[in-house]
Amino acid sequence: MRIAALADRYPHELSGGEQQRVALARALVGSPRLLLLDEPFSSLDPELRAALRDDVRRLQRSLNVTSIYVTHDREDAAALADHVVEMRGGRVVAEDHLTREESAS
Repeated sequence: MRIAALADRYPHELSGGEQQRVALARALVGSPRLLLLDEPFSSLDPELRAALRDDVRRLQRSLNVTSIYVTHDREDAAALADHVVEMRGGRVVAEDHLTREESAS
């Protein structure tokens, strides 16, 4: 999660993006069977966001962890999901099952 350099810092010394990365690493450390993510990349700059998106996708596959990912960012959803459900006003308005090639790109 690219947080090794943060090991000697206290939580209040971390930026919002650094806190997001630490939270994500904490969620993964116990090898969960289900991972719930709510806007995990929301405060990251675009470069780091793309890199961590790739890292999370790789970890999802290598750990074989099912993830429920809530986001307003279509690019994040497309990069991480095999199945996308779009909701508005608490109702499902669209659903798409992505193929391996689509979800990997």
